[in-house]
Amino acid sequence: MGFEMIDYLYKTTSKWKASVESMSYYEVLNTFSAPVYFFTISGGWYYGVWLVLPWYYKDFSQSFLFFHQILGTIICSEMMVNWLCIRFVDTSYLDRKTNEEEYKKLLESAVKNQTNNNGKSKGIVLQCKYWSWAPCLVCKQMRPPRCHHCPLCEKCVLKRDHHCYFAGRCVGFYNQRHFVVFCFWAIVACLYGGLHSFTYMTNEMWPHIRFLDLLFPVAILRAIFGYISLQMAILVCIGNMIAYFAYQSSMFLLDMSSLISRGVTQFEEANIHGNKMIVTDKRSTADKIASVFGKFWILNFIVPLHFVLPPVEDPFSWPHTTVTTKSS
Repeated sequence: MGFEMIDYLYKTTSKWKASVESMSYYEVLNTFSAPVYFFTISGGWYYGVWLVLPWYYKDFSQSFLFFHQILGTIICSEMMVNWLCIRFVDTSYLDRKTNEEEYKKLLESAVKNQTNNNGKSKGIVLQCKYWSWAPCLVCKQMRPPRCHHCPLCEKCVLKRDHHCYFAGRCVGFYNQRHFVVFCFWAIVACLYGGLHSFTYMTNEMWPHIRFLDLLFPVAILRAIFGYISLQMAILVCIGNMIAYFAYQSSMFLLDMSSLISRGVTQFEEANIHGNKMIVTDKRSTADKIASVFGKFWILNFIVPLHFVLPPVEDPFSWPHTTVTTKSS
């Protein structure tokens, strides 16, 4: 069976067609989530540092206000730096060893014509063990264990955990630490900002708005028709998004802490672990943390160190991780 026929048959399977048909929604989400995040953080920093904090500390000394303005700026900077690292620290995989002819042979050996009880063909399927090198039919290359193709990034991603829409990139082997640190600082920012903003809102905003104005679509419409000021509508929008980010960041940080402590990925948790196979990492918790953050992991919460302290792990062979088939 020729390579072109294999490629054609794969692309016409039901799963592939379903993913292509539903891609438009995810592409829109991936395109607009990052700008929404940038607007929320930059807007939250601007109004928080130059509007809310001066109001909140109006009865304190100028140096005390300046301290909080610097503190708020540092917190937002930590978020932004790690967000940029999620976006731009490359965690993709490109196979430069296997040439096209070798790939075709490996692909053909992994293809099996599946038939039903009547002997009729049900289509072409790939027969590859999860914990092995497998062909990527999109990138047309062999990929290592735990490496999966992302249709939005259009790349194979090492130790793919999930696709982060707010960053517009996949979280994987090299940038997972930045995602965790980003979630941590996002929670700190939301708590710090929420503490000050709630008092400001109840005293300065609440007398001029209605309860439904706290919903950003309502606030935008009422601002358009002149019932509330544009600044009030922007503050409501930022507040809504910050509340959403606080919830999402908290859930992700808890989830990431659990996944790292058990040595599994979100992809495996959803598709593999506990279903058909069990992924086991018997190393200590400290070693598992080092496999994500590198040595001296706590320093990553101050400054990005992926270029100095890489993850203590082999992303191609995974010598410390085993996969066993779950007995029925």
